[in-house]
Amino acid sequence: MGSFFTDLLSFDHEVAVLEKDPKRMRFIYNALRLQSPEEVKDFNPELVINCVTLSYTIEAFKAVMPYLQPYCIISDIASVKTYLKEFYETCGFPYVSTHPMFGPTFANLGQLEKENTIIISEGDHLGKIFFKDIYSSLRLHICEYTFEEHDKVVAYSLGIPFASTMVFQTPYENRPRPFVRGRFSIDRDPFQPPYPSPNRADTRGIAYLARNHQG
Repeated sequence: MGSFFTDLLSFDHEVAVLEKDPKRMRFIYNALRLQSPEEVKDFNPELVINCVTLSYTIEAFKAVMPYLQPYCIISDIASVKTYLKEFYETCGFPYVSTHPMFGPTFANLGQLEKENTIIISEGDHLGKIFFKDIYSSLRLHICEYTFEEHDKVVAYSLGIPFASTMVFQTPYENRPRPFVRGRFSIDRDPFQPPYPSPNRADTRGIAYLARNHQG
């Protein structure tokens, strides 16, 4: 999603991307490339969009916060907001939290009219307006929830397919299975460096937005 936001914003704003591995920025264009948190200070962003893997979200914020101005809005797009509310309330920065409920792997990024996104109501007013404008331009269906409501909605939406699978599977449990069934496995952290997933090349990038060209 880091590459998605970079492409989306870079023609109307000044954008920089922070990524430790330069090879993962080979296809980034129209944006400044940064490789260390210290470089963020010179770029002086007004908004930080944290697009790292879920388990690294708070860690990534803490890495760049010493180099941000107090007025900089920090934001995440995490699918699970656990611990983020407490972090934001004590971090000292204005914040905005959203959850685009689609991804570059499965969604048609050219036709997002049937996709959904969530904006957390507990956040900076200007930050929320910015993301509402961005998501509205993509014709996304926008919902607004509190942190608590968000996690309940996400748990519910993820639980329905699982429950449906269990219901479908039950009548067949005691029948012969003349085929080999596939099995999915989730490791402790499949995206942990130095072995990033080739299908998630942008999961550890942080996109930094500075000034609007028109301003």
